[in-house]
Amino acid sequence: MEIGNPLAENLIEAFKGHNPALDHLPISVAGKYSNSAKTKEYLLSRLREGERPEQDAVLHTLAWSNFWPKDPDFFSVLEYLLSRRGGEDTFVLYDLLVIDRDRAQPILMKIVDTTKSAVVFYKVSGMVASFKRTDLLERLFRRVREIPLESRSSVPGLCNVPPETVLDYIRGAEGEKLAFALDAFTETHAAIRDGYPLLVAKLSSKDVVSRRAVAHCMSVLARQGTWTNHQAFSDLKDFVSRETDESALKEAQETIRYLEVQLRYR
Repeated sequence: MEIGNPLAENLIEAFKGHNPALDHLPISVAGKYSNSAKTKEYLLSRLREGERPEQDAVLHTLAWSNFWPKDPDFFSVLEYLLSRRGGEDTFVLYDLLVIDRDRAQPILMKIVDTTKSAVVFYKVSGMVASFKRTDLLERLFRRVREIPLESRSSVPGLCNVPPETVLDYIRGAEGEKLAFALDAFTETHAAIRDGYPLLVAKLSSKDVVSRRAVAHCMSVLARQGTWTNHQAFSDLKDFVSRETDESALKEAQETIRYLEVQLRYR
């Protein structure tokens, strides 16, 4: 085999298991020296034969050496690594996104639709948001309700979508689409800070499902301590004075009572 560098040759020997004492060497060094097509061929063959999982790091690193990013096999190798790691390795997912966005999109969305990990969902939602597609955002927002509540404490917020993207979506959404998005809104703290005027405007929606969703969202935010202020109290009182839907009315009245107590003892 033509390696062209003694260090690379030693690293390949370690990879083969012929020299376990070298296993501790930084694998990133291989990416600097293993620029031979024959080296790549060898590593690909070992991967396809089922190399032991702890050696995946070798292949992942080599994928970013001088020649791999431009190689047509690159995406397929990353997909294979992803399958070996349970389909939720966010480092590999990010690589897929960088190399080929079109091919990466269905892989990311499959994870959005199936993952039970709040941490994975948080990371992948940020990648999906980069597509800036309304249909993909809707799928993200719908999934927020399905992530187990007990796993949410492990991340700062469940849906890692930029605040301005969340607010733009909410501005044009009504009904169930708005309801799903507001669940994500309560998890995106930066959006909450800038979104109060938008929520108040949505309290005047002609769609009853929208008004119920906003009333519920404001109730949740009040109990989180986000808006324990006189303005929210006043806006909800105004909403109650004109609302006719019993469900929205009941939620708003309970929030008003809660805020009243909070304001009294502040």
